[in-house]
Amino acid sequence: MDKALQILAALTGAFFLIYMGGAWVVDPAAGAKNLQMIYMDGAARNSQIGDLGALFLCMGGFALFGVWKKRPDFLYASACLIGMTAVMRVYAGLMYDAPTIWEFVLAEIIALAIWVAHARKLQS
Repeated sequence: MDKALQILAALTGAFFLIYMGGAWVVDPAAGAKNLQMIYMDGAARNSQIGDLGALFLCMGGFALFGVWKKRPDFLYASACLIGMTAVMRVYAGLMYDAPTIWEFVLAEIIALAIWVAHARKLQS
């Protein structure tokens, strides 16, 4: 079970680093599409690519580093980022009438649970 959790934590990190973060590096229009966003223009595009690229690259990178070096603190950092993303999605829906993408919230909660579970295993 420990090995399966380790592999799952690594695969989750790789998904966010390579698929989600990598899209913002090599094909930002696809990165926007992955998130059901429009690919913005002007200065907004710069923020969109910079902010979202940094989020996904760092989150996935932290998770992979945490798995590789057996460092729960890096897994907790990734869990914090993805958890706050889920919270902010729900907040946007409740406070600002933004459509809540529940599939994304669920995926974010699953990633959070995987990273926290693996971090706790590393600490025991």
